[in-house]
Amino acid sequence: MPLLRLALLVIGIAVWGLHGPAASASIESRQVSSMSDQSQLAPVDMAYTSTIRLRPPMSRVLFDVILRNTHAEPAWFLLPYDLMRAPRSDIDVVEVYELHGTGRVVVGHLGGLDGMYALLVPPGGRVRLRGLPLVALDEPPDRANLEVVIANDLRIGGEPAADWFGMDPLSDADADVQAEALRDQAAVQSARYPDSGGEVPAEYDERERIPLELVLATDGT
Repeated sequence: MPLLRLALLVIGIAVWGLHGPAASASIESRQVSSMSDQSQLAPVDMAYTSTIRLRPPMSRVLFDVILRNTHAEPAWFLLPYDLMRAPRSDIDVVEVYELHGTGRVVVGHLGGLDGMYALLVPPGGRVRLRGLPLVALDEPPDRANLEVVIANDLRIGGEPAADWFGMDPLSDADADVQAEALRDQAAVQSARYPDSGGEVPAEYDERERIPLELVLATDGT
């Protein structure tokens, strides 16, 4: 019997070692390390892929975009819709697209040609949009400078932006989708206009502003 009790004690200690505080600390250490690695990456990566010529002089310029939320709470990423002009703060419509691929991404288009894209990314989330279209009203330059705003909160006409989306705006934490649908007005899944019929302000609590210098190939591809 003493030998049996001793064997059971040894087994119990081994099992406790696999699931006890040391194991938990190891898991937490790996999680912290993963978040640390993520935080060392740029919050926004944006690379030119191609240009689609429309009625002269307009073009759609397509980008491969990666958004990373390195913070502990959801964040709104606001990107200009126009390649060469900063977005207006007053909007007359919110059009919502739901994109699927690896995960789900919800994209809000706020305003018209001089509006912005709005995406809500969860804590530690990474969202990739392949072929995100930006409009160029004039001939696209060889280089373009724009800013992406990361915000804690987004309000439209004094209401939470989520109330304007008609669906849960939070994208999946690890998503990789084609953004081709954003070129198609028929792909809009929800749209809301101000009750007044005019414009309402889009306001946000800015966390950081990411300046980007983009190199474009303007060969008509």
